[in-house]
Amino acid sequence: SRKFNLDLAPKLLFSRGPLVELLISSNIARYAEFKALTRILTLHNGGLQQAPCSRADVFSSKNVTPVEKRMLMKFLTFCKEFEQHSEEYRGFEGRPFLEFLQSRQLSKNVEHYVLHAIAMVDGTTPTLQALKSVQKFLESLGRYGNSPFLTSLYGSGELPQCFCRLCAVYGGIYHLQRGPSAILLNEEGACIGIVSNGRRFNCRWVVMGASYAPAAIAPSRDIKRVSRAIIISDASLHPAEKEQITLLRLPQSEQLPCSVLVQEQGPGMMVCPPGLFVVHLTCGSSQDAAEKDLEPAVKILFNTSQSTEGEDSCKPKALYVLYFNVEDTTQAPLNEHCPPG
Repeated sequence: SRKFNLDLAPKLLFSRGPLVELLISSNIARYAEFKALTRILTLHNGGLQQAPCSRADVFSSKNVTPVEKRMLMKFLTFCKEFEQHSEEYRGFEGRPFLEFLQSRQLSKNVEHYVLHAIAMVDGTTPTLQALKSVQKFLESLGRYGNSPFLTSLYGSGELPQCFCRLCAVYGGIYHLQRGPSAILLNEEGACIGIVSNGRRFNCRWVVMGASYAPAAIAPSRDIKRVSRAIIISDASLHPAEKEQITLLRLPQSEQLPCSVLVQEQGPGMMVCPPGLFVVHLTCGSSQDAAEKDLEPAVKILFNTSQSTEGEDSCKPKALYVLYFNVEDTTQAPLNEHCPPG
């Protein structure tokens, strides 16, 4: 069906992040449509719950007590300007974030929401790193709604298309349906051109996916991988009256070898036909295949059997599941400029 747009690398944009600022300053944003993430879920007390993240969410949530609401708001206020209160986290900078949360005498409920719905880190993450994650989250809240994230209609592939359209306006030339057969280097090893379809094109820069880089110009390094899964389901993970754009982080547990990030989008995002949902699962690769990393998470969230009875019958049915691995380029050397996998 042409109504499916399945991202191989789905992206969420921080509302005050550098890419959103670039889209605004360059006026490229006019070439695409965006929607704000509408909810962040968390797996807590045996079920999926909507996490209170903004001030409005905190005070309207029924999942936290009045005491916990004040506790959470006080902690989030501290995190927003934590650099100005270094005495409050002195000695914890390199220690696990969970230890710091416990030192603040937060309830287990609040600890869970901060760790897995706001900071989105593990309890072993260094405190300073986790505080920066919370601060980044809070800085983007409220710009375009009650969540800090934006996502583009028709999938993340719209973003490079937007830049290509602006490039064309300023005279960019496109050599379509042709791939490079060789990269030309000078004596210093700098790129001076490429060969495509038997013709030479002189250039100073080549932009390509890291997996396509020839061994001669890609420095050897230990390659880390990201495990991904794409699921097409017949219902939402957490049904609501209106269609939701959902983010969920499943924490590491006995069932899960590592934490898993989950994004769910419906037909309103123009990624699938009406009546279906597209769910993306992502985690760092700890096994030799993406299926081994992510199958436990799929079984937690979806009904993967043919049976219509049993405890899984109330879960959305996984109609299609695809597992795959991609290279993680976030640790690439500084002389390479690579987007994350």
